[in-house]
Amino acid sequence: MSDLLNLFSMNLQRSALARIALAVFLATMTSACGGPKPELVSFTNENLFPEGVVYDARRGRFLVSSLKKGVIGSVSDDGVYAPVIQDERIVSAIGLHIDEGRDRLIVCVSDPGVSIRTAAATQKKLAGLGVYSLADGKNLFFKDLAEVSAAMPGAAHFANDATVDGDGNIYVTNSFSPVIYKITPDYQVSEFLRDRRFAGDGFRLNGIDLFGEALIVANSSAGTLTRIPLADPQALTEVKLEEPLFAADGVTRINDRQLVLITNSPVGEAKPSAYILESDDDWASAKVVKTVTKDWQFPTTADVRDGQVYVLQAKLNILFSGSGETVSEFDIHNISR
Repeated sequence: MSDLLNLFSMNLQRSALARIALAVFLATMTSACGGPKPELVSFTNENLFPEGVVYDARRGRFLVSSLKKGVIGSVSDDGVYAPVIQDERIVSAIGLHIDEGRDRLIVCVSDPGVSIRTAAATQKKLAGLGVYSLADGKNLFFKDLAEVSAAMPGAAHFANDATVDGDGNIYVTNSFSPVIYKITPDYQVSEFLRDRRFAGDGFRLNGIDLFGEALIVANSSAGTLTRIPLADPQALTEVKLEEPLFAADGVTRINDRQLVLITNSPVGEAKPSAYILESDDDWASAKVVKTVTKDWQFPTTADVRDGQVYVLQAKLNILFSGSGETVSEFDIHNISR
């Protein structure tokens, strides 16, 4: 009988240890994944008017830009905003991109005429790029990319969005001129592509991201997506869509077969929306597999956090209306639930 009791006791101990081990494992996994993801992150900063958002996974924080103040700030899950990068050369901070492999933040800098730093010399003429260390905020590079487009005298310029390839080359869209810039890892600047098909009125080249060995770029005015091979940019092709997605803004990679595209300015009966697009032919074509439409005021772009998509509601319609209305609260929405 004593042997049976000992065996039973040992099994209980092992079972208890197994339960403890499982609990520790699940707690560790939950911690590693950052715990439950918030459905909505609201933050307050008077007249910030953010345009770009990225998630800094290494430090567990969102980063947002600002058209009005030209500052980059962090936002915690509980909505605490804090300035991170303050550089007087940033007139309006537009699109953001995190180069995770090199732990640096890429910031597109322009002057649409609504910033506290707006000036005649830069308004609709600036296509700046700033690169900063995420570890300490130190500036690594800053340049007006429009300087390499001197062959376009009098042209307007607007650096809008950026992405980076596996070698560390940065690609930047110009919304007012038909140009995409390339910045090498040692910060040499050139025109990666200039194509008259991107010319026209209004905002044109906008969101950009990398998919395999090609860039996917949104054209706001045309409501189109273009695939541009890194090895041969002149071999660009328009992604065949079921219908145009006008006022296309941010393009964010979910994986090589899926992206999220944000549209903002209402066209006809269309409302500001987030579209999940999917391609099974390397972006020769794509179809909308999910549409999220909320009572948003001018969403601009999105980022992916642990597989979940977060959309920034920027309220830029109020800023550009010229009403002078004060806006203090801005939102980052989880649309994956």
